[in-house]
Amino acid sequence: MRTSSGAWSASWRASGWFETLEQVEADGGQSTLWDCEPFEEAWGDQHTQCMSNAIHWSPHSDTILYSFFTSMTVVELDRSSGETLNSWGQLSDWSFDPPESRFDWQHGVSFTDQGNLLLSTHADLESFEGVVREYELDHDEQVLRQVWSFGEGDGIESEYYGEAHRLPGGNTLHNYGSSTRIREATPGGEVAWDIAWHDDEGELLSGILGRSVLLGDLYELAP
Repeated sequence: MRTSSGAWSASWRASGWFETLEQVEADGGQSTLWDCEPFEEAWGDQHTQCMSNAIHWSPHSDTILYSFFTSMTVVELDRSSGETLNSWGQLSDWSFDPPESRFDWQHGVSFTDQGNLLLSTHADLESFEGVVREYELDHDEQVLRQVWSFGEGDGIESEYYGEAHRLPGGNTLHNYGSSTRIREATPGGEVAWDIAWHDDEGELLSGILGRSVLLGDLYELAP
């Protein structure tokens, strides 16, 4: 995985359990910006592993969000120094408000323009139901306060992958990943549009929707 800031994840063990975040220097050389092993050692947990599924660079804060599905943790890094600024999830001192809004196998993490954390996740630890959660970051109390969610109770499963994108007009796009479906939701939680890919029997196609790329005008790409 790679970000627009020129950083990508790399496994440095044959098992692929631990990763580093690599970057390209101005002279074309390569350096390690962040190493997961010391981070996990600091938490005394060598069994959760450090395998990522999303990297997001936020130009507003010049930080990188690094998501690890194996430890259900999102880490915020300073892009220049590689310093760990925050971590949320299993390997973190932060709590969730309400507690049942805790994310699980999160994917497609990003910051909104308001600085809230937005991601796609399972509805809970016992379900594959795909939902979007948005959290306000209370740094004083170290609490992720859920301020918005979408998809709970709709019964649309997304076992893995998935993305959440806040659109310029305020709506949110939810890519369901391993369920071949995309929906757009209004701030009020109403479905603006819904598209799904089915087979001849009317069942959702077995496959994966990868990265969602937002294009303002397809005609600009025409030759």
